Amino acid sequence: MNIPNKKIYIGLIEVFAGEGNSLLETGIIAFVNILAIAENEEEYNFKVKEAINYYGLTLKKIEDVEILEERKKHFEVSDELLNLAENLNDEINLRFGTFHTFTE
Repeated sequence: MNIPNKKIYIGLIEVFAGEGNSLLETGIIAFVNILAIAENEEEYNFKVKEAINYYGLTLKKIEDVEILEERKKHFEVSDELLNLAENLNDEINLRFGTFHTFTE
């Protein structure tokens, strides 16, 4: 990725799947890592909220947001997320990891 002043951010997102969403069964709660190209945490949060709304999910929480390179210094990041990060660019600037789901 070579976009000036932008970095890849990662965060853990908690969502609720209400009726009419296009990703999960109704009534499901899910945690998902989301990767996005952004200038700062504020822009990352904005992009995440837009994506969650687009799919008809309800955002419950955004946590542990940081630059991916910083995360890699302190934690092991899965190959799945690293592969998603490699495919981010100015056209595809946000990717969802695996949804980990449970019922309330």
